[in-house]
Amino acid sequence: MGTAGSFNGWPAGRPSRLIKRHPPASVVNVKQPKPRSRASPRPARPTRYHEEVVRVEMDEKLERAYGELEAIKKALKEHRGNASVVSVGMNALLLYPDRPFGLGALYGSEINPDTGRRERFVIAEPEDLDESVLYAKERRLVEEIKSSLSRGRKVHVFAVYTRTRDVTRRLERILQREGVRVAVLTSYVKPELRESWYDRQSRQGVQVVIGHPKLVSLGLDLLEYCDLFFWETGYSLCL
Repeated sequence: MGTAGSFNGWPAGRPSRLIKRHPPASVVNVKQPKPRSRASPRPARPTRYHEEVVRVEMDEKLERAYGELEAIKKALKEHRGNASVVSVGMNALLLYPDRPFGLGALYGSEINPDTGRRERFVIAEPEDLDESVLYAKERRLVEEIKSSLSRGRKVHVFAVYTRTRDVTRRLERILQREGVRVAVLTSYVKPELRESWYDRQSRQGVQVVIGHPKLVSLGLDLLEYCDLFFWETGYSLCL
């Protein structure tokens, strides 16, 4: 699931996005093919890799509050080329649809030509929405995960906001309330221990793993958790 937002303006009702990636079902159980004679029929080809973007319309309150972030666009024009406005504004637009609370006032900074000192200024003040509400994108994620699990396919959910404004623990709580066995992979698990960490989660019956995509970017085989859901994609070109 990606997020809505654009520095060039964003139309009302623009949806959030959920990206689903389904590797071939055959990779879950890889077996060596038996030798066959010339008369033997060719085996059926495995299901092809499938990827899709699921559009999710924002809840009415979230759509309205997101539209008020128009102040970021104004700040970009007034402080053209200011790196702090670009960074703070971009992250707010990407994050707010998934975490519309707890952001507080957004600040940029610039050098005051009169004093020569760097001073802060307010870019925008996002509205704090109700944290207890299950929003449309979250409801759709639960629906998609339950669909995968019903077909015997475990799930890996990727999110890029995992530190100061973490979203993974909220997703963990939501799924646990739905009776899903879930674990969160963090950077505290050293790279050389991550493969054994996944093996341990599988043995303990974990159905869904949540984590940052960079934590598995070094070649881990995620055969056990074969349906991949990108809750967020971020903007890094390294992913």
